[in-house]
Amino acid sequence: LDPMLDLFRQRPNVGAVGAMLLYPDGRLQEAGGIIWRDATGWNVGRGDDPMKPAYNYVRQVDYCSGAALMVERTVFARLGGFDERYAPAYYEDTDLCFRLRRIGLKTLFQPAARVVHFEGVSHGQDTAAGIKSCQLVNQTVFHEAWKDELARCHYPNGESVLRARERAMRREVVLVVDHYVPEPDRDAGSNAIMACLRVLTEAGHVVKFWPCNLGYSAGYTEALQAMGIEVFHGPHQAPFETWIRTAGCDLDTVVISRPDAAEQIMPLIRRHSRARVIYYGHDLHFRRMRMQADVTGDAVLRRASALMQDRERAIWRAADLSLYLSEEEAGIARLLQPDARIGAVVPYCFDTFGTGRLPPGNREMIFVGGFGHPPNQDAALWFVAEVLPLVRAAVPDASLSIIGSRPPPLIRAMAGNAVTVLADLPADALDAAYARARVAVVPLRCGAGVKLKVVEALRAGLPLVTTSVGAQGLGALENIVPVEDDPQRFAAAVVALLLDDSEWEHRSDAQAAYARQHFSRAAMAASLLPAVQAADCQTKVLVAG
Repeated sequence: LDPMLDLFRQRPNVGAVGAMLLYPDGRLQEAGGIIWRDATGWNVGRGDDPMKPAYNYVRQVDYCSGAALMVERTVFARLGGFDERYAPAYYEDTDLCFRLRRIGLKTLFQPAARVVHFEGVSHGQDTAAGIKSCQLVNQTVFHEAWKDELARCHYPNGESVLRARERAMRREVVLVVDHYVPEPDRDAGSNAIMACLRVLTEAGHVVKFWPCNLGYSAGYTEALQAMGIEVFHGPHQAPFETWIRTAGCDLDTVVISRPDAAEQIMPLIRRHSRARVIYYGHDLHFRRMRMQADVTGDAVLRRASALMQDRERAIWRAADLSLYLSEEEAGIARLLQPDARIGAVVPYCFDTFGTGRLPPGNREMIFVGGFGHPPNQDAALWFVAEVLPLVRAAVPDASLSIIGSRPPPLIRAMAGNAVTVLADLPADALDAAYARARVAVVPLRCGAGVKLKVVEALRAGLPLVTTSVGAQGLGALENIVPVEDDPQRFAAAVVALLLDDSEWEHRSDAQAAYARQHFSRAAMAASLLPAVQAADCQTKVLVAG
């Protein structure tokens, strides 16, 4: 019962929630129901394996069987309960779900609620005899009562199953492709994709997610499924081309993240679907690689960056629209490929912002970064070697906490002598670190795109010091945040924030106000949704607000 109740608490406009029904032998009996235009019903997944991904995400449905159906008592009473015309049985549950929808309430299927149902025990299974015969009689009654609704909003029997099982006749179906299921507490790219998925689902789109590795990620896969997103995964999942051959005709838009995925998936979409294709670039990979090569003097990486530029340009030409997380990078891409449609979107969004904070009494600095990303390793090493000694010379009790996912031995070895390394913190622990610390440092010397660690510090109202690389894509950031590339100037800016409470409060309030203006959920929706819905129009550039 708890998973069913949760949907009433978590979702707006929920009228009924149904459970997954299982046969006593463990086979799937029903994962929500479809009502076709002729009023016949279809139990989704009947007789199949209930563990398949297709049956394990929350979704809107035409109806769920009254064998396990939850409705608010007051709403049920307001509708007068089940309609007596269906007595003694059959179609009363379907009719109830239709009446709920008529007053603006949805029926949702909740796969986390599972019920063993002994089908046919009460009335048998012979539709020609006994009470079971009412099933055919009441189908006619139901069709007569709802014929206009059925003609307007339901598919002919057996057609467009993908859309029919999600009530998607008038909803956009969006497929999002990335290299793996997003893990938003581990890397910035995942956080950006997760924000994108939230905005799309909250807009009412049917969203499906294809991880190129087809991997299941404990906790993270379930998080998407609970949002209402079908996640394709597992060793028995058909290859992408097999799936797109059947599903391609039902897709409106495909959003593909990262170059490898785009090169692999885009030709197959073009072959089997007329969907709009949007390339979600995250950052200019070639630019990040080139900057890293300049910092390290790596000639091999410099050659690889040139190849990556050619690859990215080919993707821009092939896509209907390419999106980057700042107008700065979108502008660079447009200069390189003037004939391509390239725009910018808000990359991250938040619901709360840390205003009115008071400066803490400690002298803790934090650096946050996923260490699967080489620029973060370089930044941590540079700061500890070049900047931290200067800071501690002025503030002897200053300390540094390095917080990030998958820190390699080189980073772990930095622990000690005022440096702490905290690995793989959960989201609530990371929030606590932002709330506790005195200063955030983002000493990146190479990279591209808008940096989540910078945005998180802005949002938390935690005063920060960063470099010109850290400030990429954030217009006018230098007006509220010290942006310094020289070690001595960087250290001086940190020291000022460690010691000057008035400066700290001024910076904190300004940062939170900047984040609220640029990184609210409304700001992201206002930039992303027009891009997704108008990817095939002739507008040349979409600029994030």
